[in-house]
Amino acid sequence: MITIDDEVLWDNSAKDLYFGNPNSNNPSIWGPLLEKAWSKIQFNYLNSNGGFQFVTLKALLGCPTSYYRIRSLANNTPKQIWNVINI
Repeated sequence: MITIDDEVLWDNSAKDLYFGNPNSNNPSIWGPLLEKAWSKIQFNYLNSNGGFQFVTLKALLGCPTSYYRIRSLANNTPKQIWNVINI
């Protein structure tokens, strides 16, 4: 179990969060809190910088994840794309 508080890194000059950024279209705070939990596992934010989101989701949530290169699917029809991602 990972315990975190409700404080996240704030950028005063940008008036926004440093990392996961909720906005008017997506006001949820779970993204920055998951980032904070992952950074705690990695010992700090610097160690968790970069990488792929699916690695974090798999580690924190225990759910299966997959990674797809969008460019490789660009010329496919929606049905073909669905067939690729529908595991």
